[in-house]
Amino acid sequence: MMEILDNNHADHPLYSQFKHLRLEYDITIIFPYGASGNFLSTALVQGSNLVATPKNVFHSDGSYLYNDIDYKPLSTWVDNHGDILEGSTPQAYRSHLDFLCAKRSNTLKHATSYTAGTKILIGHYPPWFLNRATDYSSKEMVFIDITEETKWIVSALNLYKNLISRDYVQNPGMIIHILTEVQKYDTKVIFDRVEYRFLWGNLAQEADIDWLLETGISWTFYVHVKKRKIKGTLQDLRTFFTAKIYGGYAYWLNSPYFAQKQWFQERIDRCHSIEYTQLFFQRLIPTDSLLYQIKPELLHNYSSGNLDILRKMTELLTDDRRTACRAQLDDLKLRLDNMN
Repeated sequence: MMEILDNNHADHPLYSQFKHLRLEYDITIIFPYGASGNFLSTALVQGSNLVATPKNVFHSDGSYLYNDIDYKPLSTWVDNHGDILEGSTPQAYRSHLDFLCAKRSNTLKHATSYTAGTKILIGHYPPWFLNRATDYSSKEMVFIDITEETKWIVSALNLYKNLISRDYVQNPGMIIHILTEVQKYDTKVIFDRVEYRFLWGNLAQEADIDWLLETGISWTFYVHVKKRKIKGTLQDLRTFFTAKIYGGYAYWLNSPYFAQKQWFQERIDRCHSIEYTQLFFQRLIPTDSLLYQIKPELLHNYSSGNLDILRKMTELLTDDRRTACRAQLDDLKLRLDNMN
């Protein structure tokens, strides 16, 4: 797939300017948004010294690196059959390489000064460009996988982390998430706090929504109501909330992702693929993986906290989704209680 695109641009400076950089990692972790990659990395570094955060949200503390070179999915350029998308012109692809070379070069250079004890690289997409651009190697690569049945779990956790948790001080990037969500609707919307309070005051009479007040998701819903000129009823909120949780994540369930994963599996000896719920609720981890070193009690406590968050999130799902999701969470609770 991507080899076709790359071979057409083999002369690009990205593929020669940084090839002298030798980047060696003990483990590379690839995970969808919300699939707890930050927790896994922190747990590997801190071990028994890991202290759970009040909201179960973890951020990079500099002890591991995030791969922001591969910040776009393969599906940006190819479809599920491996054919180049109609809008993926050679010029557009080359412009992307130009951007990586010019704007991300500091990240590449910084990676060489990374001297942590256990060298960890994490990212949401396989390190395709990083591998092409540098002398990259990793002793182990782990893919945290999701299924159609479990994607809502990581989606809900990601929504919580970025637009609900109120963790503004520790995570300034949350402001960017809020602005991005608002811009999806219209940048010309006039924010009126009186309108906002009236909207959420009415909702508070029908349901327990105090935990959403003044969060990013509450302001996003306010914009959603104004743009669509709807009343903003509890049912409107449920429909909006459910659509947020069940939208996206197609990349990690389709051919381009599987093709990239297979490419690395054929080249890295210790390359593991672990389904999210099996990892966090059953601890089904290959014994030769570094992740196996994470103590069961750390996984248990973290996953137990996530179950509490997920149960709270299901309160605002539509009736058909809420019943099925709660049954799924009950099953995960049983699996967690039996974790070895």
